[in-house]
Amino acid sequence: MICTCERCLYTFETAFQPEQCPDCGKFAVRTATTREAGEYRRIRQELARDEQSSPWYRQASPSRLAYGL
Repeated sequence: MICTCERCLYTFETAFQPEQCPDCGKFAVRTATTREAGEYRRIRQELARDEQSSPWYRQASPSRLAYGL
C-alpha cells in the first residue's frame, strides 16, 4: 500500500496504513491517489536504476562480505 501525508506530502510504501506520518508525525495519512502512487513507483524505479549504474554500487556477495569488501 502506498500512502501520502496530507500535511507534508511525504509518499511512502507500507504494509498497513499508519495513523501518523513517519516523516512529520502529523495525523494526516491517507491512501495515495493513482497519480501519486504512479509517481512514487516511477521515482523508486529511477533511483534503483541510478544506484545500479553507479560506479560506487557493488552487489553484496558472500565472498565480499567475508573479506569486508
